[in-house]
Amino acid sequence: MALRRAKKARLATESSETEIEVEPTEIDSSSENDVVIVNSNVEDQASPKLPMCVPECVKPYLHWTRMVDVVMKCDAVSKLGHQISWDLPALDVSDSEALTHLSYVVNEGLSYSRAIDSYKIGISYKPHDRFTKYADYKYLQRMVVARACEDPATIAKLEKKAISHFGADDGKCQNVSPGGESAYHGLSPFFLYVVFGKRWQFKKGREEAKTYVIVSCTTTRKHSEANSNNLL
Repeated sequence: MALRRAKKARLATESSETEIEVEPTEIDSSSENDVVIVNSNVEDQASPKLPMCVPECVKPYLHWTRMVDVVMKCDAVSKLGHQISWDLPALDVSDSEALTHLSYVVNEGLSYSRAIDSYKIGISYKPHDRFTKYADYKYLQRMVVARACEDPATIAKLEKKAISHFGADDGKCQNVSPGGESAYHGLSPFFLYVVFGKRWQFKKGREEAKTYVIVSCTTTRKHSEANSNNLL
Protein backbone atom coordinates (compact mmCIF):
# COMPACT_ATOMS: atom_id res chain seq x y z
CA MET A 1 0.00 0.00 0.00
CA ALA A 2 2.83 2.38 0.90
CA LEU A 3 4.65 1.51 -2.34
CA ARG A 4 1.50 2.29 -4.38
CA ARG A 5 1.16 5.73 -2.70
CA ALA A 6 4.80 6.52 -3.38
CA LYS A 7 4.38 5.53 -7.04
CA LYS A 8 1.31 7.78 -7.36
CA ALA A 9 3.18 10.72 -5.79
CA ARG A 10 6.11 10.23 -8.18
CA LEU A 11 3.78 10.11 -11.19
CA ALA A 12 2.00 13.29 -10.03
CA THR A 13 5.32 15.11 -9.69
CA GLU A 14 6.47 13.99 -13.13
CA SER A 15 3.18 15.05 -14.73
CA SER A 16 3.68 18.67 -13.53
CA GLU A 17 6.93 18.93 -15.44
CA THR A 18 7.42 19.36 -19.18
CA GLU A 19 10.41 18.43 -21.32
CA ILE A 20 11.45 21.27 -23.62
CA GLU A 21 14.32 21.06 -26.06
CA VAL A 22 16.49 24.18 -25.94
CA GLU A 23 18.10 25.46 -29.13
CA PRO A 24 21.71 26.53 -28.51
CA THR A 25 22.33 30.30 -28.70
CA GLU A 26 25.26 32.61 -28.12
CA ILE A 27 24.35 32.99 -24.45
CA ASP A 28 23.28 29.38 -23.95
CA SER A 29 26.00 26.74 -23.65
CA SER A 30 23.57 23.82 -24.11
CA SER A 31 24.22 21.41 -26.97
CA GLU A 32 21.56 20.32 -29.47
CA ASN A 33 20.85 17.10 -27.57
CA ASP A 34 20.44 18.69 -24.14
CA VAL A 35 16.98 18.54 -22.58
CA VAL A 36 15.90 20.98 -19.87
CA ILE A 37 13.12 20.16 -17.38
CA VAL A 38 10.99 23.17 -16.46
CA ASN A 39 7.86 23.54 -14.37
CA SER A 40 4.84 23.98 -16.63
CA ASN A 41 3.12 26.50 -14.33
CA VAL A 42 5.99 29.03 -14.28
CA GLU A 43 5.14 32.26 -16.13
CA ASP A 44 7.45 33.60 -18.79
CA GLN A 45 9.44 36.45 -17.21
CA ALA A 46 11.79 37.18 -20.10
CA SER A 47 10.31 40.56 -21.07
CA PRO A 48 9.92 43.41 -18.53
CA LYS A 49 6.40 44.45 -17.64
CA LEU A 50 5.16 47.98 -17.17
CA PRO A 51 3.46 48.96 -13.90
CA MET A 52 -0.22 48.04 -13.80
CA CYS A 53 -1.34 51.68 -13.71
CA VAL A 54 0.58 53.64 -16.34
CA PRO A 55 -0.65 57.26 -16.35
CA GLU A 56 -2.57 58.18 -19.48
CA CYS A 57 -0.25 61.14 -20.10
CA VAL A 58 2.72 58.75 -20.42
CA LYS A 59 1.24 56.30 -22.92
CA PRO A 60 1.80 58.44 -26.07
CA TYR A 61 5.54 58.50 -25.22
CA LEU A 62 6.09 54.77 -24.63
CA HIS A 63 7.36 54.10 -28.15
CA TRP A 64 10.45 56.23 -27.47
CA THR A 65 13.76 54.50 -26.80
CA ARG A 66 14.38 53.98 -23.04
CA MET A 67 10.96 55.35 -22.10
CA VAL A 68 9.60 52.06 -20.76
CA ASP A 69 12.76 51.48 -18.76
CA VAL A 70 12.61 54.96 -17.18
CA VAL A 71 8.92 54.57 -16.29
CA MET A 72 9.59 51.22 -14.62
CA LYS A 73 12.54 52.56 -12.61
CA CYS A 74 10.57 55.60 -11.47
CA ASP A 75 7.79 53.27 -10.33
CA ALA A 76 10.32 51.18 -8.37
CA VAL A 77 11.67 54.31 -6.66
CA SER A 78 8.14 55.40 -5.74
CA LYS A 79 7.52 52.09 -4.01
CA LEU A 80 10.57 52.74 -1.82
CA GLY A 81 9.19 56.03 -0.50
CA HIS A 82 10.45 58.67 -2.96
CA GLN A 83 7.30 59.63 -4.83
CA ILE A 84 7.76 60.23 -8.57
CA SER A 85 4.61 61.10 -10.49
CA TRP A 86 4.06 61.92 -14.16
CA ASP A 87 2.20 64.91 -15.56
CA LEU A 88 3.23 65.21 -19.21
CA PRO A 89 1.57 67.47 -21.79
CA ALA A 90 0.65 66.34 -25.31
CA LEU A 91 3.47 65.20 -27.58
CA ASP A 92 3.02 68.09 -30.02
CA VAL A 93 2.73 70.83 -27.39
CA SER A 94 4.21 74.23 -28.26
CA ASP A 95 6.81 76.02 -26.13
CA SER A 96 4.25 78.46 -24.72
CA GLU A 97 1.81 75.63 -23.97
CA ALA A 98 4.60 73.66 -22.25
CA LEU A 99 5.33 76.66 -20.01
CA THR A 100 1.64 77.05 -19.19
CA HIS A 101 1.46 73.37 -18.34
CA LEU A 102 4.52 73.71 -16.10
CA SER A 103 2.83 76.59 -14.25
CA TYR A 104 -0.07 74.26 -13.54
CA VAL A 105 2.32 71.55 -12.24
CA VAL A 106 4.07 74.04 -9.94
CA ASN A 107 0.84 75.46 -8.51
CA GLU A 108 -0.66 72.04 -7.98
CA GLY A 109 2.55 70.81 -6.31
CA LEU A 110 2.65 73.73 -3.89
CA SER A 111 -0.96 73.06 -2.88
CA TYR A 112 -0.38 69.30 -2.56
CA SER A 113 0.49 69.51 1.14
CA ARG A 114 1.04 72.08 3.87
CA ALA A 115 4.47 70.50 4.31
CA ILE A 116 5.52 71.94 0.93
CA ASP A 117 6.53 75.57 0.50
CA SER A 118 9.32 75.42 -2.08
CA TYR A 119 10.25 73.79 -5.37
CA LYS A 120 13.08 73.45 -7.85
CA ILE A 121 13.04 72.87 -11.61
CA GLY A 122 15.62 70.58 -13.20
CA ILE A 123 16.40 68.34 -16.17
CA SER A 124 17.85 64.85 -16.33
CA TYR A 125 17.91 61.81 -18.59
CA LYS A 126 17.56 59.60 -15.48
CA PRO A 127 15.03 61.28 -13.17
CA HIS A 128 14.93 58.23 -10.89
CA ASP A 129 18.69 58.46 -10.24
CA ARG A 130 18.66 62.23 -9.95
CA PHE A 131 16.04 62.04 -7.22
CA THR A 132 17.63 59.32 -5.11
CA LYS A 133 21.41 59.34 -5.62
CA TYR A 134 22.36 62.98 -5.09
CA ALA A 135 22.79 64.68 -1.72
CA ASP A 136 20.98 67.91 -2.60
CA TYR A 137 17.65 66.05 -2.95
CA LYS A 138 18.26 63.78 0.03
CA TYR A 139 15.46 65.21 2.20
CA LEU A 140 12.84 65.66 -0.52
CA GLN A 141 10.08 63.13 -1.11
CA ARG A 142 8.14 64.32 -4.16
CA MET A 143 9.10 64.75 -7.81
CA VAL A 144 6.80 65.45 -10.77
CA VAL A 145 8.06 64.76 -14.30
CA ALA A 146 6.45 67.56 -16.32
CA ARG A 147 8.02 67.36 -19.78
CA ALA A 148 9.80 64.79 -21.96
CA CYS A 149 11.74 65.61 -25.14
CA GLU A 150 13.99 63.73 -27.50
CA ASP A 151 15.83 66.94 -28.38
CA PRO A 152 18.15 68.24 -25.61
CA ALA A 153 18.03 71.80 -27.00
CA THR A 154 14.24 71.89 -26.54
CA ILE A 155 14.39 70.73 -22.93
CA ALA A 156 17.23 73.17 -22.15
CA LYS A 157 15.26 76.06 -23.63
CA LEU A 158 12.20 75.18 -21.55
CA GLU A 159 14.21 74.96 -18.32
CA LYS A 160 15.78 78.39 -18.93
CA LYS A 161 12.40 79.96 -19.68
CA ALA A 162 10.80 78.32 -16.64
CA ILE A 163 13.52 79.41 -14.21
CA SER A 164 13.41 82.95 -15.62
CA HIS A 165 9.61 82.95 -15.31
CA PHE A 166 9.39 81.53 -11.78
CA GLY A 167 12.68 82.79 -10.35
CA ALA A 168 11.19 85.93 -8.77
CA ASP A 169 8.41 83.94 -7.11
CA ASP A 170 8.88 85.33 -3.55
CA GLY A 171 11.53 82.81 -2.53
CA LYS A 172 9.61 79.65 -3.38
CA CYS A 173 11.72 78.77 -6.42
CA GLN A 174 15.02 77.28 -5.22
CA ASN A 175 16.87 77.44 -8.55
CA VAL A 176 20.15 79.36 -8.46
CA SER A 177 21.64 78.63 -11.90
CA PRO A 178 19.91 79.96 -15.05
CA GLY A 179 19.24 76.43 -16.35
CA GLY A 180 20.13 74.29 -19.34
CA GLU A 181 23.55 73.28 -17.98
CA SER A 182 23.03 69.51 -18.00
CA ALA A 183 20.80 69.18 -21.06
CA TYR A 184 23.47 67.72 -23.32
CA HIS A 185 24.56 65.01 -20.91
CA GLY A 186 23.20 61.48 -21.32
CA LEU A 187 20.85 59.74 -23.73
CA SER A 188 17.50 60.68 -25.24
CA PRO A 189 14.82 61.16 -24.05
CA PHE A 190 15.42 64.03 -21.63
CA PHE A 191 13.06 65.00 -18.83
CA LEU A 192 12.15 68.25 -17.12
CA TYR A 193 10.98 67.72 -13.55
CA VAL A 194 9.92 69.70 -10.50
CA VAL A 195 10.90 68.62 -6.98
CA PHE A 196 8.95 69.87 -3.98
CA GLY A 197 9.72 70.22 -0.29
CA LYS A 198 10.31 72.59 2.61
CA ARG A 199 12.79 75.43 2.32
CA TRP A 200 14.98 73.95 5.06
CA GLN A 201 15.11 70.62 3.21
CA PHE A 202 16.54 72.27 0.11
CA LYS A 203 19.02 74.26 2.20
CA LYS A 204 20.23 71.26 4.19
CA GLY A 205 20.56 69.18 1.02
CA ARG A 206 22.69 71.86 -0.65
CA GLU A 207 24.94 72.13 2.40
CA GLU A 208 25.50 68.38 2.51
CA ALA A 209 26.15 68.29 -1.24
CA LYS A 210 28.86 70.96 -0.86
CA THR A 211 30.43 69.04 2.03
CA TYR A 212 30.46 65.87 -0.04
CA VAL A 213 32.18 67.65 -2.94
CA ILE A 214 34.85 69.11 -0.64
CA VAL A 215 35.52 65.74 1.01
CA SER A 216 35.66 63.98 -2.37
CA CYS A 217 38.12 66.54 -3.79
CA THR A 218 40.31 66.32 -0.69
CA THR A 219 40.34 62.52 -0.82
CA THR A 220 41.16 62.54 -4.53
CA ARG A 221 44.03 64.99 -3.98
CA LYS A 222 45.48 62.87 -1.16
CA HIS A 223 45.36 59.76 -3.33
CA SER A 224 47.07 61.61 -6.17
CA GLU A 225 49.81 62.87 -3.85
CA ALA A 226 50.32 59.38 -2.42
CA ASN A 227 50.63 57.89 -5.92
CA SER A 228 53.11 60.59 -6.91
CA ASN A 229 55.25 59.91 -3.85
CA ASN A 230 55.26 56.20 -4.64
CA LEU A 231 56.60 56.93 -8.11
CA LEU A 232 59.51 59.00 -6.75
